Amino acid sequence: VWIDFANNRLVPHVYKMMLHQDDEGRALHRRRLTEAAVFREHQGLRKLSPGPFWLGAKPGLVDYTFLPHVQRFAVLEHYRGFVVPQECERLRVWIAAMSELPSVQATQRTVPQLIEAWKKYADNSGKGVTALEMREA
Repeated sequence: VWIDFANNRLVPHVYKMMLHQDDEGRALHRRRLTEAAVFREHQGLRKLSPGPFWLGAKPGLVDYTFLPHVQRFAVLEHYRGFVVPQECERLRVWIAAMSELPSVQATQRTVPQLIEAWKKYADNSGKGVTALEMREA
């Protein structure tokens, strides 16, 4: 259920906030992404686990599903001024815990790399399948 939540209630708004060139569209997806982050905080992280990961002391499939999309929050902050909502304390703890994992450190892209890779979404010049699908939906 939480993987489906990531794919349907979180991911689309990351892309759509980046692709929209108008303030109204960005505001809509900023609101929806904020709602998704707050819901994840209160209905997921705070209810399901004492932490730091989704279901306890060890990361699992849900953690790794959310990770690349949450890493993109740095891109959203750079291009769109989006920050993790203040009330999402457990989300911040989760981000820090995931960042400390050797497997994540070995494979994650740096913030400058992400910013450069997402430039085509910020200026709406992306031509890939994801950009095309996110524009249509």
